Amino acid sequence: MTIQLSDIESRSGPKYLAITEALSDSIRRGQIKPGERLPTHRDLADTLGVTVATITRAYKEAISRGLITGEVGRGSFVSGIPEERNNLLENFPCPGRDMEEPVDLGPVLAAQGGQDRILSETLKSIADSPNLVRSILNYIPQPGMLEPHQQAGGQWLSQWVPEIDPDRILVTNGAQHALGLSLLSAAGSGEVVLTENMAWYGTKAVASSFSVRVESVDMDEEGLDPEALDQACALHGPRMLFCSTNRQNPTTATMSLARREAIVDIARRYDLTIVEDGVFDFFEESPLPALATLAPERTIYISSFSKCIGAGLRTGFMYIPEELFPRVAGHNRAMLICTPPLMLDIASIWIMDGTAGRMVEWQRAEFAERRKLAREAFDGIAEIRSNASWAWVELPEPWTPGQFIAKASAKGINVWPSERFIIGRTAAPPAVRVSLGGYGTREDMAHNLQILADCMSSPPGSHIG
Repeated sequence: MTIQLSDIESRSGPKYLAITEALSDSIRRGQIKPGERLPTHRDLADTLGVTVATITRAYKEAISRGLITGEVGRGSFVSGIPEERNNLLENFPCPGRDMEEPVDLGPVLAAQGGQDRILSETLKSIADSPNLVRSILNYIPQPGMLEPHQQAGGQWLSQWVPEIDPDRILVTNGAQHALGLSLLSAAGSGEVVLTENMAWYGTKAVASSFSVRVESVDMDEEGLDPEALDQACALHGPRMLFCSTNRQNPTTATMSLARREAIVDIARRYDLTIVEDGVFDFFEESPLPALATLAPERTIYISSFSKCIGAGLRTGFMYIPEELFPRVAGHNRAMLICTPPLMLDIASIWIMDGTAGRMVEWQRAEFAERRKLAREAFDGIAEIRSNASWAWVELPEPWTPGQFIAKASAKGINVWPSERFIIGRTAAPPAVRVSLGGYGTREDMAHNLQILADCMSSPPGSHIG
């Protein structure tokens, strides 16, 4: 500690303010480093020849300026100069907000409508809670959740899987992590997992990482075709089925109740573990029964904050059959130890205080408007299917996905071709997926969609202004 009596004697005004200013100057000059522990009130009072009450006021003023932090039972610690910390943070880039960068309508993201402001307020409230701050710096006990997290997970999942047993919930770092845990727990190296013949592109990457073989199942307008599933089971002897029941990515297909029951019947006959991808179920205001409800003894249900609130939050929940739970939780502990507590605390607070519900309602309304924009832009030019946060656009002849991707890219917009979603040997249809989410206003989205529509309305190889 390098504050001396001479540092404060030359300063005018109250002694406690002189001490605070001297402390600030010492931090700015690097004589006292961020993270350094300060003397106790009594020790500094003795050093400077002032009362303990004066030091208490000086430290309180320093805390209000953001120079130091005080922790009961541990002492006071240097934080740094606030404006310097803020300048450092401002230098971090914010993906997707630089208007000079190409517009990326490839990844499906939540629409941004104030989550950053709400997150800022939540972080401030967490910072003011000593118990939460301390818990963030520690491991979370097995199975990776404290009781408040478990309650929040149950409340979240019960929107789509009623009568939740909290002891069968596991928190994850999103859906991709959850799929990896499912593959490790329900299928082994070299074994077969079935999924739709056009599916989330991450499926292949995750399965390949665990040396699991993925085979495709044909689809119709409702998603998985039961007859094709039966044939694939007989042919490949799979251990697991990974599929969506609502707003399948990328085709937007949704299963009827009869279709769900047929899928469950086949899974039971072939003793399949089902992994149900529920990341887009938040669009369902009156959901049909999930596969996890129809076949709870064999279905792992996956939900995530990534598509409905923010991908960077990296928080999801799994609902796992009782028999499988110890195995999944064990793999999770071995791979991850626990989900970062800060992310889980934010998600749990938002669920329990209703913030997450309000965000979901806003996402539903916002994407309904953005889907209207897509239909208007492509009207008379291309057939589109859109009931979630993207548009599946069927290209008019003679366009191929490769040709259209190149032309859109030349105009500064990135979209994803159908080939990206192909599983197995299925021929890729002439289609592209256009994300309707991410940063930007509806006006920005309308502008970008119109550029794509203009590209599509002219022949391949032609130039548009």
